[in-house]
Amino acid sequence: MTVTTAFVLIACDDNGYTPTTQRWTVTFNTHGGSPITSQTVDNNTTATRPPTNPTRDGYTFVDWYTAQTDGQAFNFATPITSNTIIHARWITIPLADYANFIIRDDNVLTSLSAQGREQSILVVPAGVTTIGPWAFQNATTFTSITIPASVTLIHQAAFLNATALETVIFESGSMLTTIASGAFQNATALTSITIPASVTDIMGHAFNNTTALSSITIPASVTDIRASAFHGWTVVQTINVVGHSSRPDGWYENWLGDTPSSIVVWNYGG
Repeated sequence: MTVTTAFVLIACDDNGYTPTTQRWTVTFNTHGGSPITSQTVDNNTTATRPPTNPTRDGYTFVDWYTAQTDGQAFNFATPITSNTIIHARWITIPLADYANFIIRDDNVLTSLSAQGREQSILVVPAGVTTIGPWAFQNATTFTSITIPASVTLIHQAAFLNATALETVIFESGSMLTTIASGAFQNATALTSITIPASVTDIMGHAFNNTTALSSITIPASVTDIRASAFHGWTVVQTINVVGHSSRPDGWYENWLGDTPSSIVVWNYGG
C-alpha cells in the first residue's frame, strides 16, 4: 500500500496570521427613495453604478453624490479603500409648463419664453421630440432641466453658454439618439448628466469645456463620436466607456480633442 501525504503551504505574517484580502461595504443611501442593494468590494477596487436608479414619489433622481447636501457627484472609477456611503440626490418635480417654452407645431422646442427665462428649474413637456438649435443659448438663469423620453435629438448648440446649468435629467425610457455639435459647449457649471443608453451619436464639441463635470459615462450604444467632442477636459475629469476596451472604428481619432488630458476608463463596469 502506498501512502501519499499532501502538504499545503500557507503564507503567514510575522504574528502567525494568514493574510486575507480586505473588503469594504458600499452603501447606497437613497434618502427616502426605493432601496438599492449594497455592494461588497475588494480593497482598492471600484463600486458599480446600480443598473437602475431609485425612485421617490414627487421627486426626480439627480445622481449619486458623496454627501446628501453639498459634496460632489460620485465618481464610480474611484478606488474604494474604506466603508463608503453614496448618497442619492433629489429635486422636487415641478409641473411641466408650456408657458415656459416656445414650441412649434412639429414638436420642436425653439427657445425659452419670457416667463421661462425667469425660472431656475425647467421641465420640458412630454411630446417634444427635438430641442432645437440654440434653444437655450446664453441662458443664465436656470440650473436644472428635465428632458422627456419623447426627445430624440438635442440639436446644435442647444445649451451653448448656458453657464448656470448644473443638472440635466433624462426621463426613464429616453429615446434620445443624437447629441449634436456643441450641444453643451461651455456649460461650465454642469455637474450631473447621465447619457441615456439609447444614444448612438455624439457630435463634435458636444461637451467642449464642460469643466465642472467630474465624470461622464458613455454607454455601449454610442457608435459615433466626432472630433473634439470632449475638448477642454482636464486631468481631474474621467470619461467612463462602457462595452469597449479601445476606441471603436466609428469614433474619430481626435474625439477627445487635439490635446487630450482627461482620464479614460475603458470597458467600464465590465
